[in-house]
Amino acid sequence: MLSIHVERTTENRKQIWRRPAQEHHFFWIRDGVVVTRCTLADLPPCPVSAAIFADASGLATDLSGLAVVDDTERRRLAYRLLWPQVQAAQLDLKSFIKSNTKSEKLGGGLIMGLGGWLLLSHPLMALGTFGFGLFLLKYSGSEAAELEVALQKDLESLKSQWHRHLVTP
Repeated sequence: MLSIHVERTTENRKQIWRRPAQEHHFFWIRDGVVVTRCTLADLPPCPVSAAIFADASGLATDLSGLAVVDDTERRRLAYRLLWPQVQAAQLDLKSFIKSNTKSEKLGGGLIMGLGGWLLLSHPLMALGTFGFGLFLLKYSGSEAAELEVALQKDLESLKSQWHRHLVTP
């Protein structure tokens, strides 16, 4: 499972998209229960993270019978088997960009309308308000498009790291 990690946050009184880097994890599953979880130390944390779920049937366990021990070969096999899916992974944020653009255009249009309404009573304020609404209309969706480009680069970095560290060690 590949996941993207983004959050909307405020910096210097401006809303921005942040891409926090997250660890990658490997989960061994037996009878529907996670028996062992480990961090993939070979892959650096990234805003596009991987979670691998694999069947632990037949693997040696510790005395408790829960934690998997000496799983190196099966993990390497899982990395190699998953490589084609990782390599083919695509990121498509078109619907997110469209939705974001639509709401920003609506906000810009409303602010321009407010500027027009203020024109008779407060011409200077109306000019600033109208200009801000025009700015929102002009740049609507650009921030979301920039986020998609950055996440595409993060995905390509993950693919490169996966191949370099997990497929061909």
